[in-house]
Amino acid sequence: APLRIVGRHHFTSALKRMSAVVRRPAGDEEELWGLVKGAPEVIEQHLAQVPAGYVATHKYFAGQGGRVLALAAKRLPSRPPEDYRHITRAETEAELDFVGFAVFSCPVKRESEPTLRSLARAGQVNLMITGDACLTACHVAEQVHIHTRPALVLTALAPGTSAWAWLSVDEATRVPYDSAAGSIRRLAADHDLCIGGDGITMIHAQGQLEEVLMAVRVFARVAPDQKELIVQTLRSMGLITLMCGDGTNDVGALKTAHCGVALLQATGAQRTHKRRAPREGSLKAPKDGRAARGEGRPKRPKRDRARQLAEELDPREGPPLVQLGDASMAAPFTAKATSVGPCKDLIRQGRTTLVTTIQMYKILGLNCLATAYALSVQYLDGVKLGDSQATASGIATAACFLFLSQAKPLPQLSKERPHAQIFCGYFVLSVIGQFAIHLTLLMHAVETAKGFMPPGEKPRVDSEFAPNVVNTVSYLTQVHIMMTTFAVNYVGRPFNQPIYNNRPLFFTLAAAFASLALILTGNGEPLEDMLDLTPLPEGFRLHLLGLLGADLVLATLAESAAGALFPAKVNQKLRELQRAAGTRTRRAGETKKTK
Repeated sequence: APLRIVGRHHFTSALKRMSAVVRRPAGDEEELWGLVKGAPEVIEQHLAQVPAGYVATHKYFAGQGGRVLALAAKRLPSRPPEDYRHITRAETEAELDFVGFAVFSCPVKRESEPTLRSLARAGQVNLMITGDACLTACHVAEQVHIHTRPALVLTALAPGTSAWAWLSVDEATRVPYDSAAGSIRRLAADHDLCIGGDGITMIHAQGQLEEVLMAVRVFARVAPDQKELIVQTLRSMGLITLMCGDGTNDVGALKTAHCGVALLQATGAQRTHKRRAPREGSLKAPKDGRAARGEGRPKRPKRDRARQLAEELDPREGPPLVQLGDASMAAPFTAKATSVGPCKDLIRQGRTTLVTTIQMYKILGLNCLATAYALSVQYLDGVKLGDSQATASGIATAACFLFLSQAKPLPQLSKERPHAQIFCGYFVLSVIGQFAIHLTLLMHAVETAKGFMPPGEKPRVDSEFAPNVVNTVSYLTQVHIMMTTFAVNYVGRPFNQPIYNNRPLFFTLAAAFASLALILTGNGEPLEDMLDLTPLPEGFRLHLLGLLGADLVLATLAESAAGALFPAKVNQKLRELQRAAGTRTRRAGETKKTK
């Protein structure tokens, strides 16, 4: 017989259960039933009699990675319909009869394990924060290699007591809980640890949450505010946090993290509904005169349906109306995916954007300094650029900047971190070092070129442009400096693809350097005519070519030295976590080899 819901007590993360009051026809009468579902350990406390094997059964399925819900029911005393709304949660959920377990299989997504493994190899520390049972969380953590050693779960030995112990998944190992400082880290040296929501509450009250976060990788049966607490504590430790979640329970943590990624994917039923739902105003008039009889119209207006839904809701408890995309309201990034794959893509793209922005600032700074010197000091000496020369160098520079922005990240993450700031020792030393080398080249080349000018001929500031040796040397040197800044400061591995994979930029730089080589070897007469250049003396051409080559080598060495002297800073807490993760991985490998 059909059931009709006459009252609801909605799910809350604090109670970990929900219930409904239903009316069931039974002959000429109607029976009133209370139906309850929730976490097995919670429902156990509300059963009139706990069946034999209850705990072992739900722990078995949880240990296999299943999401287990306990189902219970009780028959309620009959009463008039107007009193249905006065049935309390306490009455509905007391002295229940156990009905069974609902076990949901949620296999790990195929791309989750490779993504998490790649993040771990890149020095990221992976934590699992879930509302599922501890045994379920440990099973999943083992599958994705967050846990690689025997796991211990912090468990209360009896409900409502202060006695705690670390129990293995099969409960064969028991280690008494020690609240002394450093005890959890010593235990984590040989085991992977998991803590539930009740344990987090107890440890937070003791002021040891930071120590726990340095040693524990899996947090299960946590409430939404506890997820937010964990992320907030990580931030207070100076760590950069990225939170990935797909439900309203994750909203607080997504908002608290430095970067939140909301996973969003419509279910098959929702996609079908969206595909089949007619657009507003697209309803066609019914045939056979049904419009005149009122047929073909909705039998119940939307407002009547909404009123009926509102009447079914308990006015004393506002239900959390879960809708697709709620988590995305608190997260700056939303991904249409069901796994953590977008987290890796976000880090890759973020690093690419960061290093590309910094290298653009460096290139702009170096080119501006070199141009400022050429347009001030050299201009006073009468050194000028022709229109064709300025046009050609401007187009080449603009094209290089455009192609530079097309850099693509490498598919794999690196342990090396990019510099996160412009005003740092690396940036300042690199710019100063390269500019000093380029300035020395420019000054030496121009001063040497003046010796090849005809006697008595000296360019004047107010004179019109006329090709000469000094102008030609100055222009060729400036073009070389501009192209060298792009070639030297391009950031390839380990963040972006190598420069030869950025084909437009690579070919532009190659064409520029090849043009300089042709001109300086005496084989670029068409280029000299097009750019209003004066042929240089034979010996000086090769001398200048050697100077340009030396400048390129020295600028590369200056950039490498700046990076080696001032590597990107890594938070000390993160270093400790990385060392602990490396130790776990090595010991896990040694254990597998021994077996």
